[in-house]
Amino acid sequence: MNNRGEELGFSADTEERVRKAAQKLGYIPRASARNFRYQDSRVIAFFTTEAPSSLRLPVFNELITSAIETAREANYFILPIPVNDDPLGTVAGTIRDIELAGAVVRDDVRLRDAIPLLLKNDVPSVWVNTGLLDAPDPQTTSIVVEEEPGVLEMLSSFNVSTVVKPVLISGPGKDSGRIETFLQYFPNAVRVNAGGWSFHDGYEVGAEVAGSEPDLIFAANDYLAYGFMSYAADNNLFSNDFPRIFGFGDVGALPTSPNRLSSIEWPLAEASRLAVDVLIHHLRDTEPLSKGVIRVLKTSAHPRESTR
Repeated sequence: MNNRGEELGFSADTEERVRKAAQKLGYIPRASARNFRYQDSRVIAFFTTEAPSSLRLPVFNELITSAIETAREANYFILPIPVNDDPLGTVAGTIRDIELAGAVVRDDVRLRDAIPLLLKNDVPSVWVNTGLLDAPDPQTTSIVVEEEPGVLEMLSSFNVSTVVKPVLISGPGKDSGRIETFLQYFPNAVRVNAGGWSFHDGYEVGAEVAGSEPDLIFAANDYLAYGFMSYAADNNLFSNDFPRIFGFGDVGALPTSPNRLSSIEWPLAEASRLAVDVLIHHLRDTEPLSKGVIRVLKTSAHPRESTR
């Protein structure tokens, strides 16, 4: 398994049969076994399919920083593992090279093939579903955030019957519950797809959004909303009647915003903190992790001036 078969006198046929048997069993040589280090690990991997260029990336920052703080209080350490084109290979490589106490996984359909690998290698895991439309895998221990309640609460806070030209600003990636809920409410909404999820991306699509002459704008995160609002301010648009606009995430007002943005609170930090707590409780008390959804956290609306 360590590519020393020839050195130790094994035939190529024997090497191949051993590797195939190991693959069938999901066995991966562990770092501790190779180095004869059998002390308890204090490292928890945090797998996410977001590969940030900066820790300031929305979502990634909230999930990771909350996990790090929670783990540190219990003398554990979080190791962020961004997963790109080869999720299964990344998870397998991490298990092989690092002795893990456990793992927290941001739920993504691309990572679910790794569930048997984690189980067979005795790496306990807690999954955080932040808004995927796919139901969590029943084999996992999952914390779920529901995006629908906050969107419905926001739409009920003002008179939507007068809305004629709704616009949705969204970023790349798979749609989640917030977008589906808005489009169910406004199936004919104009959709503007930004190149990313940052303030700059919201600014870049400003002309396209304004060209739709919207009377209601839902930006799928606050950074896109603030970017558009800044574009509108810089170009003296809507000076008499700015359209209703609300975002998602409730990140707080930025200096460039012309008014206070209505937004939907997304309890990412709470979900991450809870996932780490559940995992560490399992590691310390050696009680089995309950499978399925163990907690559901709901989004909530915070209406402010921008939807009045």
